[in-house]
Amino acid sequence: MSVELTVVTVTYNSADHIADNLAAMEDALAPFDAEILVVDNASSDASVTEARRVLRRGRVIESGENLGFGRGVNLGLVEARGAWTMIMNDDARIDSASIELLLEAAASDPAIGLVGPRIVGEDGETAPSARYRFPGWAEEWQRIRRLVGLKDPDYPISEEPHDVAWLVGACVLGSTQLLRKVGGFNPAFFLYGEDIDLCRRLAALGYRRVTVPKATCVHTQGVATSRVFDSDARSLRQMSGRAVYYRIWFSPVALRVIQILRGIGLRGGRERFGAYLRLAVAGSDLRHLRFPPPLPGPPA
Repeated sequence: MSVELTVVTVTYNSADHIADNLAAMEDALAPFDAEILVVDNASSDASVTEARRVLRRGRVIESGENLGFGRGVNLGLVEARGAWTMIMNDDARIDSASIELLLEAAASDPAIGLVGPRIVGEDGETAPSARYRFPGWAEEWQRIRRLVGLKDPDYPISEEPHDVAWLVGACVLGSTQLLRKVGGFNPAFFLYGEDIDLCRRLAALGYRRVTVPKATCVHTQGVATSRVFDSDARSLRQMSGRAVYYRIWFSPVALRVIQILRGIGLRGGRERFGAYLRLAVAGSDLRHLRFPPPLPGPPA
């Protein structure tokens, strides 16, 4: 039987916070006909036990291996019964009113492919939630202008829903049918960059990406990844995710130029610049992976 909304979240050794977050999600979903799908990426702790203990209207899907974030979400998209799917990080929380605002925005125009809330930290401070530019030439030009003291807006500041280039994947909502149709998250990504790629794909297909600032999501950033990576390793993982994005959306020559530009003027000095140079020459051209095949739906 179908429902109005499916929430998909991916866990990996999340036992210390997943029960509280799922309980909060259950409360937030009280006004809706909804389900929660928790995809566990072969956690070695009690994540599965804790999730099953708390879930009242949902279930745990055990992947059997660590698929990474995007491929884990795709398992949930295949099983989702909701007309709409909201993808949530396991360290993020959202309230009922914000969910309603996202659903209203998503349903307001069939050309809208994805919506996202304003993301805030636990201290209430706004965190980067969306961007006006895709990574590439426009972003690098803006960053170079910033280095010489010229500032252009990068993050949305209006309180009204409006179009952006891409939305941060900690909390996004879209039509389940459309998300399956475009292949969900690109399996070329393991962690970081898959949200940018999805929005770039939607843009190429003519779908809008809309930020809804009056809807808010509290995101305790880095809780999940901090168990696996220290800050330096996490930065390298983020850089690697961007490199996959460039290899999909740019020619090999453009990739090399952009990676060198990204290494200029950044904190971290010689080591970070060296990492960007290594990424510039590593890996093959992935432009053939721009549009992954559609995902199937749940069995009848």
